Amino acid sequence: MFDFPLFLVRCPKCEGALSQSKESDVSCGACKTSYPFLGNIPWLFAVPEHALGFWRDNLKLQIQQIDQEITQIQKALQKDSLLTTQKQRLKKWAEAKKEFARSLERILVPLSTASQPSLDTSLALRDKIPMTQRLGSYLENIYRDWSWGDENGENEAALEILKELVETSPLSQLLVLGAGACRLAYDFHRAFQVTLTLACDINPLYLLLAQEVIGGAAKPLYEFPLAPTDGKSFFVRRDLKAPTPLKEGFHYLFADGMNPPFSEGVFDAVLTPWFIDIVPQDPISLFKRLNYVLKPKGKWINFGSCYFNHPDFSRRYSPEEIIEIAEASGFKIQKVVKKKIPYLQSPGSAHGRVEQTFSFCAEKIAEVEPPGRFVYLPEWLLDPTLPIPKTAGFMQFAAIHGFYTQIVSAIDGQKSLEALANELGPHFGLTPEDALQSFGRFLTKVHETGVLFS
Repeated sequence: MFDFPLFLVRCPKCEGALSQSKESDVSCGACKTSYPFLGNIPWLFAVPEHALGFWRDNLKLQIQQIDQEITQIQKALQKDSLLTTQKQRLKKWAEAKKEFARSLERILVPLSTASQPSLDTSLALRDKIPMTQRLGSYLENIYRDWSWGDENGENEAALEILKELVETSPLSQLLVLGAGACRLAYDFHRAFQVTLTLACDINPLYLLLAQEVIGGAAKPLYEFPLAPTDGKSFFVRRDLKAPTPLKEGFHYLFADGMNPPFSEGVFDAVLTPWFIDIVPQDPISLFKRLNYVLKPKGKWINFGSCYFNHPDFSRRYSPEEIIEIAEASGFKIQKVVKKKIPYLQSPGSAHGRVEQTFSFCAEKIAEVEPPGRFVYLPEWLLDPTLPIPKTAGFMQFAAIHGFYTQIVSAIDGQKSLEALANELGPHFGLTPEDALQSFGRFLTKVHETGVLFS
């Protein structure tokens, strides 16, 4: 049954009003664009068919990568020198990988079955999904949210920070941007007695899974810890389950958090968990967008780290600069909490992190002019008639990759590393000794990536 609060959202293409046109989608009366549901979750991207195609292709790629891993495991099983325990581990590992692939396909059935109309390529480029976002991005968060995060205290530690920040309770309408697998949104909804929570994310795997788990289903899903602590930890079957099911007041939306398709001033609070330093949009425009969707005196709660690893050094913001940008965007900072918490410490992995979180609660005290639509790609890629800038980065890329291409092209199955260095070194102005070291480092890196494993 469709009970999504359509009054909160607008058309992501033209900002027109949306209405349910039929059981399978909602549509905009102004620009006539139709937006499908995945499951019963609206899919509100400016070019919905492009986003569907991207994630479908990404699912295929994910399954292909898993199949390749299974092939490598099965090839390893053919070795004569294996211990009995090795053979048992490898066989079970391959079966776990197969089951994991089947689980992904089951969870993402709505993605595979959604209709996909023809695609306008020029519009699709303006709606491109950043390269950091893939089905497998932040996969560990799923297990933290709905399995071992309760046992090791990670979920409780995050919620306690929010309780330090927020004094208002209950809340009426909450938006969570970058909700991921939704555990923090779920905990916030319950702890602060939120009447209506809207969990928004770009990744179909996380929201489709969260919808089932929060609705009361127990979902088995294999985890493959990064650094297994013992033979049984190479693959661990986790049962994903919410402490208490939520049946009402918690809604989901697939949308771009950098261009959130919401009406002006409709939310009492916005929660951004591990979001502002992950997205490629500059905080100077992003924070104004957050202001736009909040009611006067609405709360913005930011939770997570403050690590802006941007190629432009001027955009590697400090916490103090983030506060300054927030205040220039119509907010008054009410409280800041900096605290170290455990982060992704899987019991099956020898690796785990401790994160210094930088969290704050801000109140909207002034209206600001909302920014224009954020576009990920530069104009010269979007408009094929514009000249491509000749940057130092392009020149460096050409030099480095030309160097590597010539080395690889010279490999014929007969020449040694020394012969390659003697032959190609002079072309790059290198002595045979320097060429030997340089070529050796490059080929070592190629070998260590695993691409030569055959």
